[in-house]
Amino acid sequence: MASTRTVARNTVFLTVGLMSGRLLSVFVFRKMSGTLGPEGVGVANLAIDVAAILLVVANYGLGNLITREIARERRMTLPIMWAALQIRLVLGLFCYVLLVGYVWASGFGALQREALLIMGLGILLEATAMSCDGVLQAHDMADSQMWGQIASAVAYFALALWWLDAGFGVMGVIWANVASKVVRLAVMVPLMLVRTGPWERRPAGHEAVPAAHWRSLAALSWPVFL
Repeated sequence: MASTRTVARNTVFLTVGLMSGRLLSVFVFRKMSGTLGPEGVGVANLAIDVAAILLVVANYGLGNLITREIARERRMTLPIMWAALQIRLVLGLFCYVLLVGYVWASGFGALQREALLIMGLGILLEATAMSCDGVLQAHDMADSQMWGQIASAVAYFALALWWLDAGFGVMGVIWANVASKVVRLAVMVPLMLVRTGPWERRPAGHEAVPAAHWRSLAALSWPVFL
């Protein structure tokens, strides 16, 4: 019964966090439509969609796997998170290199190139945030994840509207998107460090836990990624 209540509570927290972002994004889109016109909205959507596709690669199917492995061995929180973070950041950098090649090979104009390359930075930030998500969910601290999502949504909403009104156009929306990811990390990381753990670099027995090593974790997540 306690487990059922925990699942229900965490589901509510995650739903509230996600819906706050979706709701406020509707108002940002309305503002964009009236300010930027079809061409500007198209550039912003292109950058956001391409970054979302590359983020799937950077995620590498690690989401539920991190949560499962840390929930089994909470004393392995830091080794497992670090292994996942190594994989995601390497893949994120690889995706950014692919993005640079795509941008210059596709003949985009200066505005499209700038929007795509700036949004690409969000891949690394979001890959880091998703590793924090896995740790928080493993420790049944989805409320901390929710606060990060809400803070991110509010930051995106406020900055996007502010910078659109200030005349920054498409790049105002793009920078607001990236800044919102920084805000999410700024809220979640302190909560994660205080409320989860233990944060031991090499806890006893870590050698025998495959998920605590990036090569083994990559092998475990490969079938999930496929």
